Amino acid sequence: MRKIFTILFALCTAHLSAQEASSEESYFTEGYELRIERITLGFIVSDDLSSRDFKEVTFSHGIAVDFGRQHNKHLYYGLGVELRNRFDDSDDMYVSLPVYTEFRSCFPIKKTAPYVGMKLGYSINIKGIEGERYDLFQRQDGKWFHKYYDYEDKDKGLYVEPTIGLRIKQVVDLGLTLPIVQFVREAETYDSQIRLTEEYKKRNLNMGINLTVAFHIKL
Repeated sequence: MRKIFTILFALCTAHLSAQEASSEESYFTEGYELRIERITLGFIVSDDLSSRDFKEVTFSHGIAVDFGRQHNKHLYYGLGVELRNRFDDSDDMYVSLPVYTEFRSCFPIKKTAPYVGMKLGYSINIKGIEGERYDLFQRQDGKWFHKYYDYEDKDKGLYVEPTIGLRIKQVVDLGLTLPIVQFVREAETYDSQIRLTEEYKKRNLNMGINLTVAFHIKL
């Protein structure tokens, strides 16, 4: 009788182990999927292009939709688009539309998978922030004059976003991302008679940190 119980216990253990392994593999099966990502909390540190000594911290949030393929349990790739809002210290809002390709490497551990990834693309400006300012200059003859600027600041250009996170049952991602977005100031300069004297662009890279939650839908 003892031998029978020993044999039954061994068979049950083997069956449960096989079932768990099968279930474990099923969480990271190959196939196409739709991924919806929400930036729950984000901060961007940017330079004031009028002064190299000034750093501005702005709050950002957004939502992204990716379409991609889980090539195997270790590799995901896809294309995506994100609608991103960013607020400056005066509550004015930047709106941009990054379009990107994404690669992610997963390391399954039972029902979870730590991952590292990278998004590479281009950020399209939807809405920038317009402003004006003037500086006072002294000419060589000793007289003073004003120089006026009309400008528009935009999140536009290169878009890079390294990512680390944890995928749970291939359904939910909890992530930490480090967005790097090109920032452009397009300006027109006028003299004291309001005559256009110069048009120029200044470019800079803004860096930040985001906490994200994403949901996967298998297709």
